[in-house]
Amino acid sequence: MIYNYNAGTGFAILNSAISVDASNNVSLNGKLNVKGDVTSVGVSSLLSSNQSLALDTSVLGNVTNSISVDASGNSYTKASPVNVKHFAFGATGNGVTNDSTAIQAAINYAALCGCKRVKFPAGTYLITTGLNLTELSGWIFEGDSELSTTLMLSTSGKPGIDMIGSNRIKFMNMEIMAATGTAAPNVGLLMGRDSSGASAGWHRFENIQFQGAAAGSTFLAMIYQYGSEINDFKNCELYVYNAGSIGVFFGGMNELNITSQYQTIATGQQSSTTFKWDGGHLADYSALTTTAPKLIRLNNCRNVNICPAWMCTSSSIAYIHCWPNGAFNTVDTINVIGVRCEAGENGNPVNFINCEDTSGSIRIGTIMGNIFTATTAIINTNAITHNPNLYLGIIMGNNFNVSPTYMII
Repeated sequence: MIYNYNAGTGFAILNSAISVDASNNVSLNGKLNVKGDVTSVGVSSLLSSNQSLALDTSVLGNVTNSISVDASGNSYTKASPVNVKHFAFGATGNGVTNDSTAIQAAINYAALCGCKRVKFPAGTYLITTGLNLTELSGWIFEGDSELSTTLMLSTSGKPGIDMIGSNRIKFMNMEIMAATGTAAPNVGLLMGRDSSGASAGWHRFENIQFQGAAAGSTFLAMIYQYGSEINDFKNCELYVYNAGSIGVFFGGMNELNITSQYQTIATGQQSSTTFKWDGGHLADYSALTTTAPKLIRLNNCRNVNICPAWMCTSSSIAYIHCWPNGAFNTVDTINVIGVRCEAGENGNPVNFINCEDTSGSIRIGTIMGNIFTATTAIINTNAITHNPNLYLGIIMGNNFNVSPTYMII
């Protein structure tokens, strides 16, 4: 890997020392990284006609594209993936050492290469400075599995993973966990539009286990989507433990006034359309308190599809909380299909959808084929003090284990 090469003085990448010996072997921090005299790659601006480069695949993984040179004479390659544990970056994954700088260096290196793919081998990666994934597009972040790779977010009241202004980012095969107490982030994942207001989203999460902060933490939400669109969660699990926290927030207003460390967030009402949770689990395991957590919180959004295999709440007054307010004034088209809903350890019956006091409208799309083991009502409107605009679609084929269970109260 060559970048900003200066003949006779060597070059530097990611603040690491790089040198070239008489045989054109390139060393990074004193360790051989690139060997000379293997095959010609025609980098004439940097090498003589008989010199060549071979990349250390432990840095880059399997090289999929040949070396190329930009207009400034800088040479780079595309490869997949970049390993955060390589010595060039120094992530340990031991759960004790702060790996924030090492991981961000690997991300920057992947951007330089153009490969846009970062690998987290098995381990627990302590992150004390929020990862900057803002304004990225078409990236993949992957672990070994949700049982062996953990990102421990310990950012002390700031977002753990910042994805403002980004599009089409994919996370797969890992656990994303919030630290406990004052070390907890305010939100685990922050997704949304930057100050330009340009559309952002189209993110995908596969085989991810989201662990919210434990009770007593300064933790607001695990997944915070403000003005972020078309986000898909496939076979994921989410657990909430802290009273007053939100598991998943999806909306067009920045209700919690979250800010980004790296970008200016759009203000006011933003379009939020299409959120899907497909398979996996959504569960609240907090103690019963007056400030019950909100497993799913919706405000001013459209096309919400909740289709996990299982939902559980031990203390919430409802699984889904709707608060349509602001310019769009609506929570539009809620679909819940094929879910088993349980009341958790305390067994207290709860409402499935809770409509909070608002002047807006709530539109129910399809609620079908679900099993409610401890549900007082599918839709609760008791908190509304005026006449709401409530539109019902299809509610059919549901099974109830608590009597009486009401359609609407």
